[in-house]
Amino acid sequence: MDAYCEYIFISRREKKPQFEANLRKRIVTRKATRLRSEKIGVIGAETTGRNTLVRRFLNMSEAPFETPEDKRYKHRSVLVDLSERPAIRQDEIVKLEVYILNARARSYDEIGQFIPDLKTIAMIFDVTFERTVNIAISCMQRLRDQMHPPHPPFIMICNKIDLLRTRNACRDIRERARNSGAQQYYECSALMNMNMDSVLDAILLSTFFPGRSVSQ
Repeated sequence: MDAYCEYIFISRREKKPQFEANLRKRIVTRKATRLRSEKIGVIGAETTGRNTLVRRFLNMSEAPFETPEDKRYKHRSVLVDLSERPAIRQDEIVKLEVYILNARARSYDEIGQFIPDLKTIAMIFDVTFERTVNIAISCMQRLRDQMHPPHPPFIMICNKIDLLRTRNACRDIRERARNSGAQQYYECSALMNMNMDSVLDAILLSTFFPGRSVSQ
């Protein structure tokens, strides 16, 4: 059963006392409808870590998760304080409406209904499972073929790099993804919080500040 979407405030600052944190959360949630808000997509096959990636967006300051996200969300809302983002540092709070979609959808219509409104599309794959990068690339190409230009920017995300034993492991898979035609390519581990600042900042810049990019 799909879980309900939720609003959670991202911050890198030390945690506030519980009563203050709850009050702040209610205030931010109430004002969320007046914030700049854009829709993005996170698309990948099963086991690629789609929901764990979005869970990390909601918990950027936390240590590695003990387990991957086991709930299957279709949509989550994420409030982001841009002044806390390393590559942005702007005094503004924005809202990401994140649609979490299965790249193995049986028909384009299952995900195509969301695509026209998306400002950025993040294609995610599991670096240890070659089939998932093939699915991500194929889905990206299919979406481009079905969409009317201009297309939203695609960001290819190589997840689970914490499982690589050496820097050159799965080199062919990674090179194929890097050269897939996506506008940007990033490697990360959503579970272990590795290189997630670059991933989230790239999505935010692509969505709210087209033309700006993260220095890798």
